[in-house]
Amino acid sequence: MFKTMLRKVLCAGAVISVLTFGSQAAFANDIVQNQGKQFKAEGQTQTKQNQNVKEKIQAQYQLMWFNMFGLKNTDGTQTTFNFARFTIGSTQTVTLQGAQFGESPQYGPPVVEYRLLKINGSSPAYMDVRGDGSFSRSFTLEPGTYFAAVTNFTQNPVKIYASVNVN
Repeated sequence: MFKTMLRKVLCAGAVISVLTFGSQAAFANDIVQNQGKQFKAEGQTQTKQNQNVKEKIQAQYQLMWFNMFGLKNTDGTQTTFNFARFTIGSTQTVTLQGAQFGESPQYGPPVVEYRLLKINGSSPAYMDVRGDGSFSRSFTLEPGTYFAAVTNFTQNPVKIYASVNVN
């Protein structure tokens, strides 16, 4: 009788122990999973906040950007009229900056002319860039809407990455 009672107590203890340990493990696992979800959510929020700040800064300073690839002298003058323009409401100094790289060195360094054209107006700003690498030049522009015109004067096809920014 003592043996049977001892067995029942030990079995009941084992069952209670298993249930207690199992529920604690499940509870702890739930906490770890929820912390991970919370961390991921905070990271996404932080990333979104950083993206919003970046977009605000770009909106404040970057008026326009454009890329052109494989531009040759036979392509004539190419413009951003249909895909990239910017408008300024008062006389401002802007900077046209970027980089250009010739794709075929056997033709020599590229020579490219960049112009900022005012819609229904003149060509108040231009510069020639010779060779590979970065370029930057500031211009004072009157109020209006502008676009870029780019001409490559060499046979060397050129890659162009450029932007117009407020100073």
